[in-house]
Amino acid sequence: MSLETFNNIYKALDQMRSSSIVADTETNEEMRQRVTEECKWYKDLLGNLPQDVKHDRYCTLEGRKISSSQFLKVLSTMRVWEICAPDINAAIEFVREKVVEMSELEFEAWLNAKFPQPSRPASAPLPKTSTFRY
Repeated sequence: MSLETFNNIYKALDQMRSSSIVADTETNEEMRQRVTEECKWYKDLLGNLPQDVKHDRYCTLEGRKISSSQFLKVLSTMRVWEICAPDINAAIEFVREKVVEMSELEFEAWLNAKFPQPSRPASAPLPKTSTFRY
């Protein structure tokens, strides 16, 4: 909505930031209600799963703990562009944080080891930095 309202991207981003700030005066009960409202999508997702999927022993996580090594083993079969795709990346982040309970630093270390970033040759020119002038 902010992007449609403002012609300037910076004003739109400022508007989005200011509307996402939660007041410090929020009580625990108010926070619980807000989180419940914001997480309805997860309950809807679980509610929309077919019954055969809900009861499939391979799909349930009850009684099982997925280790970080199992998680990374599955991810290692994927290509970097697959891992970085927005929908897949969101799913990976959800599983990393909520299911595997793997730290972000541990995941980043694995990702950088698996897909190292190319380094800039010493003979290459320095990247241009954009400077804004008002």
